[in-house]
Amino acid sequence: MADKIDLQSSEKIVYVQEDVFVHTTQGTSTFYDNIVRGKLTIVVKQEFTYVIWKPISDLSVMIDYNDPVEYGVITTKETELGVKPQVSLNQIQFDVKDIHSMRRSDPRLAWSYVVFILKDKTTHPALHFHNGGINEMISCLQRFIWLMRSSVNHKLYIVQQREAIMQSNINQLELFSDNPSDLVSKFINNTYYGTLSGFSKVTQYVLGTIGHNDLFERRPQNNDEQNLENGEEYEFLQTDEPDLLGPIIPAAREMCLDLESWCAYMEDDGKISNVSKLKEKIFHGGIHQDIKREVWKFLLGFYPFDSTYVERNEITAEKTKLYNTMMMQWKTITPAQEKRFSEFSQKKNLVEKDAVRTDRKLKFFAGEENVKKLFNILMTYCMYNFDLGYVQGMSDLLSPILQLMEDEVDSFWCFVGLMEIEQANFEMTQVLMKTQLEKLASLIEYLYPNFFSYLKCHDSDNLYFCFRWILITFKRDFNNNDLMVLWEALWCQSITPHFKLFICLAILEREKDIMMKNNYNFNEILRHINDLAYKIDLEYILSRAESICLQMQKTEDLPENLRQLCSFTEKDTLSKNLIENNDQDFSSSVFGTEKIKDGAKNEEVVKLLNVTNVVF
Repeated sequence: MADKIDLQSSEKIVYVQEDVFVHTTQGTSTFYDNIVRGKLTIVVKQEFTYVIWKPISDLSVMIDYNDPVEYGVITTKETELGVKPQVSLNQIQFDVKDIHSMRRSDPRLAWSYVVFILKDKTTHPALHFHNGGINEMISCLQRFIWLMRSSVNHKLYIVQQREAIMQSNINQLELFSDNPSDLVSKFINNTYYGTLSGFSKVTQYVLGTIGHNDLFERRPQNNDEQNLENGEEYEFLQTDEPDLLGPIIPAAREMCLDLESWCAYMEDDGKISNVSKLKEKIFHGGIHQDIKREVWKFLLGFYPFDSTYVERNEITAEKTKLYNTMMMQWKTITPAQEKRFSEFSQKKNLVEKDAVRTDRKLKFFAGEENVKKLFNILMTYCMYNFDLGYVQGMSDLLSPILQLMEDEVDSFWCFVGLMEIEQANFEMTQVLMKTQLEKLASLIEYLYPNFFSYLKCHDSDNLYFCFRWILITFKRDFNNNDLMVLWEALWCQSITPHFKLFICLAILEREKDIMMKNNYNFNEILRHINDLAYKIDLEYILSRAESICLQMQKTEDLPENLRQLCSFTEKDTLSKNLIENNDQDFSSSVFGTEKIKDGAKNEEVVKLLNVTNVVF
């Protein structure tokens, strides 16, 4: 790269590129290049960041403004009429905060160059990169300013305010109909600012290397090269990906679990036998609507699989009593108490807003009765889980459960079971959300490197357009019937703890060619993903997700970090057994105590809750 530059200790060079030329014309001819060799640097000095181009030697050149190739415009001294202006190219320097826009060249015409236009309308000479380096320069600039590619002209990058673009794209997530939640806002905010280093390259919200060979940064040499890069809008016509997994392993879908099959798994006393085989059946076919309500209670931990008919009656009575006790906790908080209990008041207001706007287009929520049930359950969950409380998005997860169960108590405890699985996604640290996106990025980068390079080029390699999929488990992307089949598959699969990521992967695999061939920009990618809602072929996606996972498991030279994603490790199996409350009674999940079987212990639970109520 560059020679060492003599700078004060308070200055730091963050980018250097040799052989950056300013092209001019000499005399009256427009046929012969007069190129001025220089060096481009980006320098940080305290709170300022400068782009600096310096010629290798001081000289004066002749500028011809009529050159058909855009060589750039610079300020000139006044001269006599008919005499070409003579310009001294000592140095070009400006603060990155003064940049209004930046235009890249069409590589068919000449060496790749960029033209900077400042906010005061100054247009600097075009800087020609004879040895490549434009992509690295853009990547560096993105650390200090937000450059968005124009939707009209893909060669034009426009500087936008980070706050404005952030809010615009949060809204495009369409996760909530009103203001975005604190969770989403903080996630995006941290992604932009506070967690760039910790979130690895997945959340480095900078342009990054576009992935082109240096060949594409230079003057095209032949027709093949022109065909490969016939302007920026055709950069990613080459959508074929390397075949790293070998032959596709079929993963056919099967018939759903019906009443006859369900009864075959039930012993005389009501215990469910051969649970692993049952789950395998559900994973590949789902559950018939007629028995879905009953089976979900087992899958979500309302009943243990080894419970008898008699024990299930007792569990139902106990859970009903406990639910009513917790509900009375928040219902008996007086307005005066609420004024002095800001955390409770804030959560209550949030639940009230979300309850009245969740799935209101559905007939089930057209009236007030079921909206009230939704509100009661979410408020009671705040009392059940003090630490987490309520976070926007939870109402989305509860809605399908309530529509299926209809009963308030049954819905609450099934929702508790679902939140045992999904809770970490809603924690304000967003650690799990970030980790999952990072893992998904590693899968894409390995399996579809061209697509990943495309995402990097379009500021989308952080994958935050997948945020909604992961947070609310595709709730806004399938109709209720398909959504329930998808959830059942996620709850019952035994292939990998990261099967949700493989669902994402299967969807993206099917859509990547469309995005690349149309060269969708950042906003267009997000819009395209949102527009997929209710149009995704669930049966295909479930089969393909399983197939990809099985193919990866059989790949011998698979990197170890990816092998851990496509199968259960010993650690995953242990964690799965700990959080799977199918084999635990609800009381041990809540209080970490032994199974409640007698009235004395039940009374202790009620007393404990009543004591807690006094605090409020």
